[in-house]
Amino acid sequence: MTFLSFEQVFSVVNIHIALLFVFSWLISHLAYKIEKSHKFRRPLLTVFSCVTSVVVLAVLVLSYNSTHRIFERTLEQDTQDIYRYFDAEIKSQSSLQALLINSLALRPDIQGAFNTQSYDFASLADEFYLAVNASHNITHLSFYGLDKVVIYRAHGPSNNGDFINRYTLADAMRFNIAVSGLELGKHGVLTLRTVAPVFSESQVVGYIEAGMEIGHVIKKTQAQFNVEIIDVFQTQRLINTTSETIFSLTERHSDGNRLANYTLQYSTPAVLDSVDFSEIPSLASHNNTDLVIGLISDNRAFSSRPTYDYHGEFIAKQIIVRDITESLATRRNDILFILASILVASAIGFWVFNHVLQHMEQLFAEYLHKQNKQREIIETNMKSLQSAQESLVQQEKLASLGNIVAGVAHEINTPLGISVMMGSTLQQSVASFIEQLKTGQLRRSDVDKFENETSEAFNVLLPALEKAAGLIQSFKGVAVNQASESRANFDLEEVITSVLDTLKHKIKNQPIEYQFNIKEQISLDSYPGPLGQVITNLFENAVVHAFKSDQQGLIEINAVMTANQTHVEITVKDNGVGMTQEALEKAFDPFFTTRFGQGGSGLGLNIIFNIVERVLGGKVRAKSELNQGSQFIINIPLVAPGEVEHV
Repeated sequence: MTFLSFEQVFSVVNIHIALLFVFSWLISHLAYKIEKSHKFRRPLLTVFSCVTSVVVLAVLVLSYNSTHRIFERTLEQDTQDIYRYFDAEIKSQSSLQALLINSLALRPDIQGAFNTQSYDFASLADEFYLAVNASHNITHLSFYGLDKVVIYRAHGPSNNGDFINRYTLADAMRFNIAVSGLELGKHGVLTLRTVAPVFSESQVVGYIEAGMEIGHVIKKTQAQFNVEIIDVFQTQRLINTTSETIFSLTERHSDGNRLANYTLQYSTPAVLDSVDFSEIPSLASHNNTDLVIGLISDNRAFSSRPTYDYHGEFIAKQIIVRDITESLATRRNDILFILASILVASAIGFWVFNHVLQHMEQLFAEYLHKQNKQREIIETNMKSLQSAQESLVQQEKLASLGNIVAGVAHEINTPLGISVMMGSTLQQSVASFIEQLKTGQLRRSDVDKFENETSEAFNVLLPALEKAAGLIQSFKGVAVNQASESRANFDLEEVITSVLDTLKHKIKNQPIEYQFNIKEQISLDSYPGPLGQVITNLFENAVVHAFKSDQQGLIEINAVMTANQTHVEITVKDNGVGMTQEALEKAFDPFFTTRFGQGGSGLGLNIIFNIVERVLGGKVRAKSELNQGSQFIINIPLVAPGEVEHV
């Protein structure tokens, strides 16, 4: 549906584009003048000019579209109001006709005239007809017999005896009720007719028809909305009736020369004098049933809809012509007002923006001046700051390392102290034994005593030294060198089983059990030594940290091939006390432990992380909740990476 011609749309768009280019040129020219003396603002003003131009264009397009849509909706709504008003008037006249002829049909004298077939309707109905003709524009009043033959016409001419076969009369006879509808009369005039049966003693004795040419309804609608209503008939539907006859009946002109094969009926000839119907081909196509709203030509809006008779047959097109000069002027004024507002707002915005930039430029110049004077101080401060920052980083690292060194030193101090004491005791015992041996005073009891003391000393000394050596080895493990490990093809079950066999003594005197589950043979091309160290550290971590002293503990080790058959997933799980969220987040950090001074060095899990990530080429993650146990999930490839970095 089109509301403006292509030429009108093109001209409006051209005007807006021209105005936009003028505005953009003015802004660009102003920006160039300012840029020559203010280099700092040049890029910003250029960007602002471009953005403003784009915004103005977008707002113009949106404004035009919005005003056009509002204009369309207003035109459509007004047209619908006109058609609704016209239809309401027709419906009101239909109800009035039915009311009038039903009141006439209820009169006993009318019923008696039909029943006795005296048919003296002239004396009975002429006065009634004259009254309703003057007050309600009833132009037709006819009386029919049961055979559809005209008995009497109150409106003349008095050519009674005609056989009438209209649809309204046929349906009134079929249903025995009042029926109303538009029908095309023989003079080519639309007539609203209502036919009602006349009953006498519950029997239909005849029919009364009231009708009116709808010219006065059209005139009333035209006056109400200041429009012109044109009825367009196909010429072959009309009898060759003169324009004078139609004008005398409806006060509407009839013209069959404006359009080929079509006859126009209208009230004001001046309207058609300024209309070129060749520009409106859709209005001349009268076989379609579409409602056309808002076709515009020469400041006139045309709306059309088909008109059907009571039987539902298309008989004419009803066209509404409206002068929309004032509406178009209002819309143009709205667009110009919006454009002016945009231009003013843009100019004000540009001035404010330029003023702000000027102020910023001044502040920036002052800032640069101060910076130039203090550049050496700033560079010195930056170097000092970088040095301080590096020192803080080192201090942070040393602080963490200092905490673990203190704990490890404490742990090593005990076994070394015991070793020194036992070594000293052993030294004295050996010296005494040798002195007795040299002097020949050695007795059997002295030998037994020396044997017992020596054995006891070694029983204390050797475990203490082994514990100290183990602590030192674990401390060194955080920087394990992969070059010292050998790569080999091995069976996973054999490696883990052999590792667990060496760890049995760890839980010999504790209420802790372990289970190892593997359901298939899994071969790896990897590093069995580091993998064994991972299992060992996780096992010992569970033994040391997971269980309370009296808790029945269980350590489960499960190994399964992943779905893609390229990795193996090893899970070490315990049913111990679990970890807090804070401890879980730091579990793999070096030197982090919750048992400093109680046998924990804080290196075990970090060593695991480094071996799995850097040596075995896999991933390790932990899951744990308080009182719900912990589990460590290791995912490593069946074939380790060819090159690994030293850990």
